[in-house]
Amino acid sequence: MKGTFFQKPLEFRLLVEGESWNQGDPIAGSLSVMNHGAEEISHHEIAIFLACGELGKVRLKSPDAFRVIDVVPMESNRKNFNWKFPTDRNCPITDQFSSLFLLYGRGKDLPALGQIQLSVQPARLIQDFLNILQIHFRFVLKTQKTNKNCVESKFAPPSAKAFAAVEKLTLSCRFNEDEFETRYVFNVKMIDASSGGMNMKKQKKEFQQSFTPAQYRLSSGRMNHDFMENSIKEVLGRLGFGVGF
Repeated sequence: MKGTFFQKPLEFRLLVEGESWNQGDPIAGSLSVMNHGAEEISHHEIAIFLACGELGKVRLKSPDAFRVIDVVPMESNRKNFNWKFPTDRNCPITDQFSSLFLLYGRGKDLPALGQIQLSVQPARLIQDFLNILQIHFRFVLKTQKTNKNCVESKFAPPSAKAFAAVEKLTLSCRFNEDEFETRYVFNVKMIDASSGGMNMKKQKKEFQQSFTPAQYRLSSGRMNHDFMENSIKEVLGRLGFGVGF
């Protein structure tokens, strides 16, 4: 990815290695600065910021559109330099509400700097885990976003009769150091006969699981597909609707 930004008399050219990233991947590249004016300008206020931006506020150029995660200042008066940002495995993903951005230029007025929006997807383990839910158990992914350091995915249930009482599933995934944590919230419809009638009421059923690296990862480094599939099967079996696979 490339970006060019003019801040008279300076011209900034940002090179980013790659087009998309997963949570936990480093983001790296280089920045070059050209001075088109006659006067020498100090580079001490030039920097690259890794920031999370609220897309609605970014479009409006609101002063609070960005939350800075990390910053790399430009060293001395060099015309170009290399930079690198690590990312956390719980860092924000790109969704319809927010995204990670690279901001670059001179000064600290973030909305006024050059910007490149980054495409960040869930960590590979999360993607593989959600694929099991979709391919093997036939849940349909509807929306996905970052919520409280989790990847929150909302699913429609399979059309099978066993899931007729399930309206939707909200599945949150995150890392707690090396442990992988999942939280299932099922919105279900239940028959309530306590008031003397046969009324339908809605309630939520919640289940949580936590996995160590020895459980979710094989010695090859790949996800332990069979183990994680069985963990999903266990949760679905606890729903109590005769769900079986």
